[in-house]
Amino acid sequence: MKRSLSVVIVLGIAVGVAFPAIVLGVGVTHVVCTKGPMIGWSGALATPDMVSLAPPGGFVNSSYKVPGGSGYSTIPQNSSFGNFEVYNWTLNSTISSVALGWGANGPCPGDTLGTGPVGGNIPWGGCFGCPVAAPAPSGIGHRLIVPQQVFYCSLPSAIMEATYGAAPNATVTWNESGGGVTWRNSTGLLGLPVTFGPFYEHGVLYGFAITLTQSGIHFGIPIHLITGGVENISASFPQDFQWSPPGGVYLSITMTYVLPATTAQGTWAIYVAGAGSPFSVGGLLFEQTAGLS
Repeated sequence: MKRSLSVVIVLGIAVGVAFPAIVLGVGVTHVVCTKGPMIGWSGALATPDMVSLAPPGGFVNSSYKVPGGSGYSTIPQNSSFGNFEVYNWTLNSTISSVALGWGANGPCPGDTLGTGPVGGNIPWGGCFGCPVAAPAPSGIGHRLIVPQQVFYCSLPSAIMEATYGAAPNATVTWNESGGGVTWRNSTGLLGLPVTFGPFYEHGVLYGFAITLTQSGIHFGIPIHLITGGVENISASFPQDFQWSPPGGVYLSITMTYVLPATTAQGTWAIYVAGAGSPFSVGGLLFEQTAGLS
């Protein structure tokens, strides 16, 4: 968990210093990290666990699965949407102390970000498939514009970064051919697990599909500091949720972006949404740069 604060508040003793192997004749010691005083809080905040971004003029189909558990899949939609739940995020300092016995010695984080109950009379508890951006029209040069923050029932959302980079991460040219699709000039997407191929609905060719699998998303939490002011803190789902198992990322999100065969054949530039930002929601963004010649 990264922070944008220029000063990190840390209480307690210095960490990472090994004590002698024998202390008072009892045994070895190790560093223990515990939650300290609160630094700030978010208040009721609509927090995404998935954001699906439709290509201009195209469709997005998303599936969400916890391995060994439940999951679901949406139908292809010509819109950008997300799943949100309301949480009150808190930021606490971290206290390090020395405990007797065997254990790992390592630096404690400067602070701890976690979720908690909202409390009070909150009129909205969350939603599935909430809109996050107006669909972009098809055609050369059109781009999907995603606001950094949206509001649902007067509640603000977390900060979502889904902007285009200065240069595309990949390009692909495709066209319909004999009931299927052909494509060329596709380049790797920085090692991301991406596949290309035809997309069918009820046995009928629907368009050209680009499929990406990711294990979570990032976003920003506006923290109201006790000392005054607001700082945007980087968080992620599921790693920073209190119910997330220690050290375990167990979520699988698959996005299938569909460029429809009826209108969107040609050359497309592909971008990683919000690449390089600690608030990136992940996924892909698209821009058609040329039609079929």
